[in-house]
Amino acid sequence: MKKALILVVIGILGIAVLLFSLMNGTLIWDGSVYVPNSVTVFDSERRPVKDASVALIVPQDQYYREYVDHEAFNQLLKGSHRFFESSNLGPGTLGGRFPAGGLSGLFRKKGRFTVEGDIIIRHPEFEVFQVSLRNLLHAYEISVDQTELELIAFLETAKAESAGTHGR
Repeated sequence: MKKALILVVIGILGIAVLLFSLMNGTLIWDGSVYVPNSVTVFDSERRPVKDASVALIVPQDQYYREYVDHEAFNQLLKGSHRFFESSNLGPGTLGGRFPAGGLSGLFRKKGRFTVEGDIIIRHPEFEVFQVSLRNLLHAYEISVDQTELELIAFLETAKAESAGTHGR
């Protein structure tokens, strides 16, 4: 009888410890998370800019960029949902896979992802806009609870190139 009671108590304690550990997030996870970025491009007068090329360039892209031409590189970015051409209908979406890690419990996953890469926006009538996501978001890491990033860019008109010396 005593042995059975001891086994029951040990079993109950074991189950309680297991449930407590699962519910309190003691399981550590790492990997990556896909985070969509909504990007809207405006001119200096707050009108949407049509046909601007918007790309998310992550660090590993630098390797590919050296070995392929511009069109092939854009196709690579389109295939991974990191390139779009803006329209006058509103924001476009591109996304990136970012390194992440944290704790996992029975009911939710907690953690942070590391922001990496640059946003590059090109349009023939405007200056090229390139900015690091870290500078744009003023953050190095962001909670995995943040399911989407929203970015708004205002482009400056390209400066007219000097026509040289005027007639004498």
